[in-house]
Amino acid sequence: MVPELHLKPEESRLPRISDGSLSRGEDLAQVIELQEIIRKKSREQSEMKDRLAALSAHITELEKDLDTARKDLLKSKEINVNLQRDIREAMAQKEDMEKRITTLEKRYLAAQHEAISVHNLDDKLENEITNKDSVHRQKEDKGRRLQQCLELAEEKLQQMLTEVEAELAQRVAALSKVKPTSAMSVRKDEIHQQSSAPLEGSLQQKLCLPGFYMEEASEGCASCTDGTDYTSHSNTLPSCLPCTTCKSGEEEENLCTPTKDTECQCKPGTFRGEDVPEFCQKCSTGCPDGKVMVTDCTPWSNVKRVDQESGTLAHGEAPLPGEPATMSQTLPITPSPSSGTSGLGIGTVTGLGIVLIGCVVWCFFNEEMAMYLRCVRRLDFFEKPDYDYLRKLFTDLFDQKGYMFDYEYDWIDSGSSFSVKTHKNQIPAHLQPVGELAQPTCKLRSEK
Repeated sequence: MVPELHLKPEESRLPRISDGSLSRGEDLAQVIELQEIIRKKSREQSEMKDRLAALSAHITELEKDLDTARKDLLKSKEINVNLQRDIREAMAQKEDMEKRITTLEKRYLAAQHEAISVHNLDDKLENEITNKDSVHRQKEDKGRRLQQCLELAEEKLQQMLTEVEAELAQRVAALSKVKPTSAMSVRKDEIHQQSSAPLEGSLQQKLCLPGFYMEEASEGCASCTDGTDYTSHSNTLPSCLPCTTCKSGEEEENLCTPTKDTECQCKPGTFRGEDVPEFCQKCSTGCPDGKVMVTDCTPWSNVKRVDQESGTLAHGEAPLPGEPATMSQTLPITPSPSSGTSGLGIGTVTGLGIVLIGCVVWCFFNEEMAMYLRCVRRLDFFEKPDYDYLRKLFTDLFDQKGYMFDYEYDWIDSGSSFSVKTHKNQIPAHLQPVGELAQPTCKLRSEK
């Protein structure tokens, strides 16, 4: 390929010969110049070829590097995908482990709480067992002493019986020698009757009165020590019974005397419950929302609370013919402000309940009123009456007359109620109400 010759503008303006051709010298200079230009261009062309070859080689290397980079990129993408999958799996495992750890923590807390509860219950049971063991040992000691006293009394009685039998045998033998055989049997009976009476008298004479015991040395009665020991019944005990010592949670209500043991009651702020009567328990404190206090804590009962809106309104309705006629009475107690007046409230309710039941019994059973009064004598004004006994007594009495009697007492609501039911056509003529009293139902209630 021949390179093109580019003439400079000065060369294009060289003087020409008349026939249009340049002069020979000028042609030679121009040829030399052109050759120089050709050599220069050739050199530049060779340099360009070298550079082109170098660039081609460099491009080839870059293409190889590019292919390698593409392959590395693909591998990196695959590795990235694998890593992302591993990360997702690791996150899922992490969440699962966190859930398991949370569950285990909850189980651990529950087990710890249960262990604490079991430990507290175990301590409580151990204390109860210890207290009951002490009470049991005391009862065993007391029973052992009573057993010893009983054995001694039996031995003395056996000795006395042996002596009496020997004396009877001697008398019978003496009489058999003196009197005929035909009258022996009759005489034996007389002797036995005469000898048995002194025996009974001697046994009664040998019993020591309450407050005394049988002294073995002198075989006489000796007095018990005041405040130390006692005997509450006639006895032949070789020693007095020791006085009971109140426990740590109790205080002495009545001191020990020669004829009566120590009477203990719970200290203020504690009470003796029906579930565990051997020990004093702490009284409840405070009053939850919606509750009102009915009675304060006493040595024999805990604080009584009821709902603020509890109770039923007083109402009375006349039943239809053939329906049972009912008379009911409810007597609540006003909540006592202090434990000192709780006994008075209980006594008031007890007295009102007794008077009310007495009125009903007087109306229905004049002849059974004496039995009722005998029952009332058993009740103390400040004690809880035996309502089960009263209910059974009056149920039997009314059942004999053809009535149904029901009596209930609620110590929580501090109210007592009774009812006498019978069909209208079965009411006796002398008990039929007249005028305003003809209403077969009557209900009364006093507000607290």
